[in-house]
Amino acid sequence: MSSLKMSAYKLRKQRENRRGERLNVLLVGENGIGLKSFINTISLTQINAPPPDYTINTPHANDHQFKLVTNFTDIVDSDTVPLKLRITSTVNYGHELQTTHIPDKIANYIEQQLKRVLDEELKIHRNPRFEDTRIHVALMFIRATGRGLSQLDLATMKRIGSLVNIIPILSKADTLTIEEINLNKRLIQNDIKQHNILLYQFSPTSIKEKVQDDESELIPDRDELDYVVTLQRSVPFTVINRCESSKSTDLLEATRNTRWGLIPIGDPNLCDLSMLRNCLLTSHLRELKDITVQELYESYRELQLTEHLPENTAIGSEIGDCRPSSVFGNNTLNSLAE
Repeated sequence: MSSLKMSAYKLRKQRENRRGERLNVLLVGENGIGLKSFINTISLTQINAPPPDYTINTPHANDHQFKLVTNFTDIVDSDTVPLKLRITSTVNYGHELQTTHIPDKIANYIEQQLKRVLDEELKIHRNPRFEDTRIHVALMFIRATGRGLSQLDLATMKRIGSLVNIIPILSKADTLTIEEINLNKRLIQNDIKQHNILLYQFSPTSIKEKVQDDESELIPDRDELDYVVTLQRSVPFTVINRCESSKSTDLLEATRNTRWGLIPIGDPNLCDLSMLRNCLLTSHLRELKDITVQELYESYRELQLTEHLPENTAIGSEIGDCRPSSVFGNNTLNSLAE
């Protein structure tokens, strides 16, 4: 009997490994800010070429119009379930004279992915092989200017904040001193707070599990709380991408070659890359997906269905701002971070 149970367990694990986890990521940032290099760095591989079916506004030679292009890559780790990444990146973000349309184009793309799922759910006969392309997290790559967020970054984050989990990133930290990093982080944090921009709020996953189980004890492990506070305090995360020629398969051994020497990009004293990678691919992977499906998509679904209902039709529940929030609340986490 025990051998049968073990065989069933192994079979289930094999199926899980074969299917793998999926994560849909949106990268927003200027050309040359390191979007492709970032994916190559966290996946420790070279990104696949984009299929033409996943190119929006097909690029032409010397075309400077804004576009969104999707690529695919896999992350295979012997200790975890394989992860399939679907990465949509901006092209020519902010390179046009008129940029007021860019936030709406990005928001429309996110809504298109939500609408695909809604349309599929409303079908009588659903596609069993339907691919869920809802964006689980949007990484905003911010250039360090010493002046905080640009007007375009502000407009984009405010426009998509209710549609997707946003995590801001301060790119190319190897070009900044510690003082410059701290200055830019502080200015960006001030802009986010002043303009009431909705970001993904890190919270201990054990707390949410206990709340769902209606347990009275809501205090997480001290190590978990310290980890979450460190994550919240690190926003925006600083990153240093590895060199394109680097062949290392271990982030701790990956380096970036500069005129001043080799920079170990996995060193937590130099940047937040290792912490961000662990957050995206391990510790908060499930939470990012759950919030997208259970909160952000549900809010979108209710809004869309309500708009098409006849007048005086009763609605089962009111529609509010359905945003991910910590059980502690933002103020408590911020106070802990301070």
